[in-house]
Amino acid sequence: MLLGYWAGLAAGIDAHWFTHGIYVAVMIAATAMLYLRAARIREERSAWALLALGFTPWTLGWVLHLGGEALGNPWISPGPIDMFWMSLYPFAMAALFQLGRQLSGLGTALLTDILTITLVTAGLVTALALPPLLATESLGELGRLIVVAYQVGDSILAAIAVVAFALAGRQVSVAWMLLAAAILTLGVADTAWTLEAAATGPVPGMIASNALYPLGPVLAAAAAWQAPRDRSTRFTGAEIRIHAAVVLGVLLGIGLLAANEWIAVPAVSVLLVAMGLAAAMHRIWRALLKVLRTTRSAARERELVNDVRHALAAGDLQLHYQPLVDLRTGAVHGVEALLRWDARRPDEFLPAVERTDLIRAITDFVLDRALDDLAGWRASGHDIGVSINLAAANLGEIDLPERVANALLQHRLPGHLLTLEITETAALGEGALPDRVVAALSAAGVAFSIDDFGTGHSSLVRIARFPITEIKIDRSFVNDMKHAKLPIVATSITLARSLGMRVVAEGVEDAETMAQLRMLGCDIGQGYYFSRPVTRGELSRWLLRAPVARESAGGSG
Repeated sequence: MLLGYWAGLAAGIDAHWFTHGIYVAVMIAATAMLYLRAARIREERSAWALLALGFTPWTLGWVLHLGGEALGNPWISPGPIDMFWMSLYPFAMAALFQLGRQLSGLGTALLTDILTITLVTAGLVTALALPPLLATESLGELGRLIVVAYQVGDSILAAIAVVAFALAGRQVSVAWMLLAAAILTLGVADTAWTLEAAATGPVPGMIASNALYPLGPVLAAAAAWQAPRDRSTRFTGAEIRIHAAVVLGVLLGIGLLAANEWIAVPAVSVLLVAMGLAAAMHRIWRALLKVLRTTRSAARERELVNDVRHALAAGDLQLHYQPLVDLRTGAVHGVEALLRWDARRPDEFLPAVERTDLIRAITDFVLDRALDDLAGWRASGHDIGVSINLAAANLGEIDLPERVANALLQHRLPGHLLTLEITETAALGEGALPDRVVAALSAAGVAFSIDDFGTGHSSLVRIARFPITEIKIDRSFVNDMKHAKLPIVATSITLARSLGMRVVAEGVEDAETMAQLRMLGCDIGQGYYFSRPVTRGELSRWLLRAPVARESAGGSG
């Protein structure tokens, strides 16, 4: 219909039923498609409903504008008719924000960034548009204000679309491309209308630029009916920062060239100014994307932590166990409790949790569940202990010793059966509070182990001030023992044993590695050669087939 309308205009058809009737019919049909999309498809319903509500008074304004002209009583612009058209902006802004928030996983933080960008953009556009408009006598004071309002509104919509493109990067959807095209179309039409109005005065009815307006709602309706994309879009805005800066520079250059008639600056000077503006926009864009990446990362982390919180409450978190085997006797010395969640890998959600207060509840859950399972295994005759991991933040909890003591008491287990694994970073943390917490736990008989030893920046001498009874050599060293890492493993074992510490080697994958570690004097082995991490039931069956330890030993200690 729209293509037919344009073809008719090109052919010179000038009948009101054609120039006005089909024109309005296209807008009404496109708006109706937006309402239908919002009604029939639940995904992103609110955003498309807002856009439909915005185009409703906008379309009604065109009905009044062109209908009045056809009846000989036109609604003049600038004038009250502009209130109908300007009603599009708040609804469109709200719709774009809704779609952008769903695209990027951001909420209030994205709104703050967009508001900052749009205010700056609106100020820039106003500064560029005001000088020529103030010099145009034909529009009048009200007309100038209305024209500036259109330019500001268009620039704000464009700014929101640009931020959305930055968040989506190369994975920007067809819907966003069509929406951007709709925004650009309306902006170009408004700019053309402004130039014509500035030259001719108040606009009574159809002018050349009006032919572009129906394309805006048509593109918006086409965008609405695109299949919604997955909301977990990867953020790759940095990949388009140079392109966006160039586009902004070109647009500013075009704007300055278009305004050249008013500002009387040679075209070469205008191009030089545009180049400078492009460079400035490039720097601004890089800074903006850095903020957006940080904000988006923080928002996603908050969302992930909330998901873990809900998983904990719903019972979706569980423990798996991996045996710790005495390399000299082959007996099971203990097990390490490992937190598992079907939705994510541990390295995907645990670092985020450890930066929040949720780590306290997670630690209590792991402690209670691991000690409960340990009590069951010991009641079945398996003389083993259990190790659990502590986050650095746990050592700052003054009541941690009391909570651990209560858990041990509740499950009727002595403290030496529990080993708490901490990282090198946590062991070297400054402050008296971690020292007091570690001392209190040690006094209760709980053993401490340095996890992933060798991956940090410590030495055994520096951590000797703590009551550490064990170090765990990281799997990256053990896996590469056949090549360059054998001297590191051997030296670590020798030094640890000289300080009275037991040594656990992670990542034991084969019999050759196990034999080599035994020859080096390593005490305990852990890895797939013995068993993968398994559930409580699977470990219970595995223990029935495993050699039995001859003496009690706490955890991996």
